[in-house]
Amino acid sequence: HVARLPIPTGPLPPADSTSVLTPSRRDPEVTSTVAATSYSAWSSLLPAYWLPSLSSSNGYTHWGFITSGRDAISRHAYDLSALYEPTRGEIDGSANYAFYGFGNPIAGLSALQEWDHLSNIFRVSGRDTLNVGTLRRRRQFFDAALSLLRPRYRTNGSLSIGGELELRHYASDPGNLFGGLSQAARNRFVDRTYPSLFVSAAWSNTRRPFKSISSEDGIQLSVTARQRWRADSASGTLSNSVVGAFTAYKSLPFPGFAHHVLALRGAAAWADDKATSEFSAGGVSGQSVSIIPGVNVGDGRRTFPVRGFPGGAEQGIRAIGGSAEYRFPLGLPSAGLDMLPVFFQRVSGLVFADAATSWCPAGITASAICPPAGIARNMMSSVGAELHMDTAFDWDSPYRLRVGAAVPVAGRKYFGSNGVTAYFAVGVTF
Repeated sequence: HVARLPIPTGPLPPADSTSVLTPSRRDPEVTSTVAATSYSAWSSLLPAYWLPSLSSSNGYTHWGFITSGRDAISRHAYDLSALYEPTRGEIDGSANYAFYGFGNPIAGLSALQEWDHLSNIFRVSGRDTLNVGTLRRRRQFFDAALSLLRPRYRTNGSLSIGGELELRHYASDPGNLFGGLSQAARNRFVDRTYPSLFVSAAWSNTRRPFKSISSEDGIQLSVTARQRWRADSASGTLSNSVVGAFTAYKSLPFPGFAHHVLALRGAAAWADDKATSEFSAGGVSGQSVSIIPGVNVGDGRRTFPVRGFPGGAEQGIRAIGGSAEYRFPLGLPSAGLDMLPVFFQRVSGLVFADAATSWCPAGITASAICPPAGIARNMMSSVGAELHMDTAFDWDSPYRLRVGAAVPVAGRKYFGSNGVTAYFAVGVTF
């Protein structure tokens, strides 16, 4: 309801909407005799739905569900997901909770469990080498953070401070193989606990006009510093790492339904000799989205992407990379596909150049990641082009679908046997 009211003079008496506004002829008068009580979120916070989830990896099918909830005044919000793989008895899942009752900052809690498979286990029998199983690792993450937001008309800033606890557990498939590993392997694959503290800051003044195909005319800055250690040997394993990124956009007034955009991005990462997590270079950056419940497409966001190369082609405790893109509009169909729930809004394209590398300095003797001889710094780079389609599959959730091709310029040994790699991705690169 919108109403125009005269500005009163003098002190204002206590009032509410029913005493100031004349009741509408079409609004019935509603009264209640229920006693007023303090607000409770529980009745509206319980989950009101669930959706089945299904995924497949390396021939194994995972079954599960997803759900979420939010109370009536959006003070609490959460989402839950779980996947179960019955053959190996593995459970992957996540839980996220946000509390908005402070106004600003926002408090967040999250938990994540995931299984990965590190390598095959072999047994030597005479002259034969037999593949008898797989080495598995379960990682559990528990995070707590406070995020202070500073939105303004032309800028947007944020500051997050928090902590994380990572638990690592190693096992084998079948389960009776782990005890038969060599003593050196058992010493390496020991269950560990890794606490950490982090602070992250970001600032942006980019613009996004109504029909634009990209962020325009501004910069984005972000930096994250983390201190991590192993719980059973804090003084000897305390490590520090810093990751920073810089992005710049410049619009160009060339023909088309939107501006052409020149986009540049650079990133660098450093970790000390005691780091227990590596930086990875290579792969396609974007986002993972659920096209239909339980079916996800696309890779996640990467700090050091190089399109056409495998994800994690290089790993180490130092990393540097950058990308340059020229983005241009192609068409504005703004149309659906008959009665199907698919809608195409914009079509655009780009040409790109990527470069990144991750390495280890030589002479490190106490690293859990780097060999003493180090890992050489071999730059990977590629050039290529992409076609973008901004679309929606459920009427009101936009997605950017990308089809591209990349050609290697440097680091050919990591690229693969083909001279050109075609790929599909979802979401913008940066």
